[in-house]
Amino acid sequence: MNKNREQGSSGSVPNRQTKIIAKNKDQKWSMIHQNVQSLGNSVDGILNMLKNNYSCKILCITEHWKSKDELPYLALEGFKLGSAFCREHNEHGGSAVFVHNTVKFKPRKKIKQLSINNIFECSAVECELDNKQFVVVSIYRPPAGNFGTFLDCMENLFLKTVVEQKNIVIAGDFNVELLKHNENRTNLLSLISSFNTCQSIFENTRITRYSAR
Repeated sequence: MNKNREQGSSGSVPNRQTKIIAKNKDQKWSMIHQNVQSLGNSVDGILNMLKNNYSCKILCITEHWKSKDELPYLALEGFKLGSAFCREHNEHGGSAVFVHNTVKFKPRKKIKQLSINNIFECSAVECELDNKQFVVVSIYRPPAGNFGTFLDCMENLFLKTVVEQKNIVIAGDFNVELLKHNENRTNLLSLISSFNTCQSIFENTRITRYSAR
């Protein structure tokens, strides 16, 4: 989402696709999100993806499945770990934002503090691209995560950032089926539009035997 605000979800396993969530007009830079379901098992695939998307400057990851002690050691060549949420006691889940070495950035700790384990797992950075300031947020909501609480956290995120007059990009896996009418979709899109944001992904990003999202 962006204010310019953009939102989407994606992944690197076979039934998920790489999604470019934001880019500039002349394609000098782009931002990508992937749900990887274990970063440790996906590093080689991500590096190959980045070679094919050489303009990528920001990489948002969900479901990295790593602890705060493990994640910093999973290096992605050419990128720094800008921000991450890691579960303290449960396996799986988590979110992270990796930033290209050529990009100036700072972690947005107060945004990360909005995180709630198993509901709203959030990481965020502020960076500069083309002399413009961006706040980039990566969010994971597990399928069983309370959706009402998730929406409350999303609203608090908007309230924290709307006054900053910066470009806001929100990426992640919300486990919401956006291409079919349902209550969760209606409530999420209503919240998005109330803060002058827009959806940027309009195709399935994950297809299973039972649903497409």
